[in-house]
Amino acid sequence: GTAQKIKPVGRGYLKGGYIGSFGGFIPANDPQFVIFVALDYPRKNGYYGSMVAAPLFSKIASYAVRKNGINPDIIAAAEKNKE
Repeated sequence: GTAQKIKPVGRGYLKGGYIGSFGGFIPANDPQFVIFVALDYPRKNGYYGSMVAAPLFSKIASYAVRKNGINPDIIAAAEKNKE
């Protein structure tokens, strides 16, 4: 997600004031972790959540998977059709 920050006084938005965010859970079929990353005033690589927060989410999720020995889930075709 990407959000503009509002001015603390008056109307409108702060110039260059953004919050970039990304959230998710792992593993998909049996969630053990919920991860939410929010960057206040992101400066490097833009400000969109997909550009600044998602890569950090990926690094955190990868660490959690390795540290806790979580194996990748293989979703069978029959299970995909239930949705």
